[in-house]
Amino acid sequence: MSTSRERVALAIRHCITDRIPKGELCIDDAVILRDLQCERVSFPERYEFVKRLGLDLVCLAPEYQHENGLPESDTCIPPDLDRWTMETQLFSFALLDGVFGWGMRTLGYEEFFKLPMRSPQVFTSLLKEVEKLNI
Repeated sequence: MSTSRERVALAIRHCITDRIPKGELCIDDAVILRDLQCERVSFPERYEFVKRLGLDLVCLAPEYQHENGLPESDTCIPPDLDRWTMETQLFSFALLDGVFGWGMRTLGYEEFFKLPMRSPQVFTSLLKEVEKLNI
């Protein structure tokens, strides 16, 4: 029997697995609070909930503060990344925002969609900055 990490890695490589890997992109803390009947949600509660569901993978989203423009890359580390990777056998991956997400967040809907026509150089610069941030 494979560990969750091994199972997902095999599936990514299109190999046969002992069962289909299971995961969820986003689990709202309110669901965990209600199910576990706890007062707060942090790593132990999230891990307990994921185990109850029998998931093989966990999706981690960075939390960041930004005023104007993109944040610094060293501030974009998913919470508890070290705990998910070191203390569990789950396959962990990070959910990253692309240029669309960052463009909408920093410029707003209308300005972002006008940018490629108004200023292709600024748009290209934004693409490169988002790529650098995500790398």
